[in-house]
Amino acid sequence: KQDLKNLLAERKSKEMDFGLAVMAGERDEKKVAEGLKALEAAKTEIDGKIRTFLNNEEDFQKYKSWEETKGERMQLNMSGSAFSNVGEPLTSEQEDRLVAAMHAARTQVKDLPDMQKPENFKPENLTPEMVDRMMKSFESQASQVAQQAGGFLSPKQIEALKTMQQTQK
Repeated sequence: KQDLKNLLAERKSKEMDFGLAVMAGERDEKKVAEGLKALEAAKTEIDGKIRTFLNNEEDFQKYKSWEETKGERMQLNMSGSAFSNVGEPLTSEQEDRLVAAMHAARTQVKDLPDMQKPENFKPENLTPEMVDRMMKSFESQASQVAQQAGGFLSPKQIEALKTMQQTQK
């Protein structure tokens, strides 16, 4: 367990180092490209170590899914009390389905940078115009998620979801 935690920490450290360098204002395109290439190489290497450690392709694919949905899971963890507050906490199945709906809505956006990826932490992606576009996209995604969630959440849970989305906005 500790070995896996160490590998995950190593991966996160590489991502954070790159993200901090870009946010600190690194403007040299060549250095940014080199940093991104090094980050991708490190992620590939660490993923290989994780694949070897898990020694099971199905478990590795579960890890990859977990990695791809960490932003959505973090959003739910930060605002999950909204469901408890209405007296109807999410079941694990509802949580999985909600994470999947949130992830699908986020990843279908193709005309905006995915700010969950460190390589997109660039000052030009945080201009007022870009933030405005991202907020409009967030509203559209939130509406899509709420509509999908109507098929597996109760009316009280839908209201809690909308409250959570408004808080996140």
